[in-house]
Amino acid sequence: MTALNEGQVRPPTYRGGLHRLVATTAFLVMFASYALCESTYCAFEIRVADPSGTALDKVPVYLVRGHDTQVASTTTDQRGIATFCDAPLGLLDIGVGLDSCGSVMVREVQAVWPETRRVFVTYIKTYCKHFIFENHCLAVFRVRDETGRPVAGARFKGGGAGTDASDAFGRIFRYTERRGRLAGTITKPGYGPASVSETCVDDAEAPVVLHGQ
Repeated sequence: MTALNEGQVRPPTYRGGLHRLVATTAFLVMFASYALCESTYCAFEIRVADPSGTALDKVPVYLVRGHDTQVASTTTDQRGIATFCDAPLGLLDIGVGLDSCGSVMVREVQAVWPETRRVFVTYIKTYCKHFIFENHCLAVFRVRDETGRPVAGARFKGGGAGTDASDAFGRIFRYTERRGRLAGTITKPGYGPASVSETCVDDAEAPVVLHGQ
């Protein structure tokens, strides 16, 4: 032991303090681990908004495994957020939509623990036509030549309303009342005329072949 001269102060002993520091650190680590285990981990957070950025509530959101098996579903809240906490491992599809028509599908998304995977979806509320009973019917005449190539600039003369000339893809769009008849003639210089007649029960396409002269 070293003797102290008068006026000298004995340096502090750190042995006891070191033990207390180690014990405190171990306790904090155990507490943090316990808190992490006890906290709720959510795999996915899906934010749904319209094209203007407005959050959409009460929109169905669902998880699909293997592109064909729905494994979970929920709806967005007032903030436009749908949350899936207990999601299965592996690649999943996320579907958003009130109906199969116009729905949005985000393919092969995988959760990454411990972070919540956030997915942003722009969606327009759309319903299938079979739930909307419209009184009009659309027919598309696809005009081709003898080789199967589209014929642009062919003219339609007849019933219904819509476009009178075929576009670059050979399409003439005509519509009438449901179960109405679309009859007329399609012509173009250099080709023989073709007569068309369709009863428009439901939206449909009809091929038309123009033969060269």
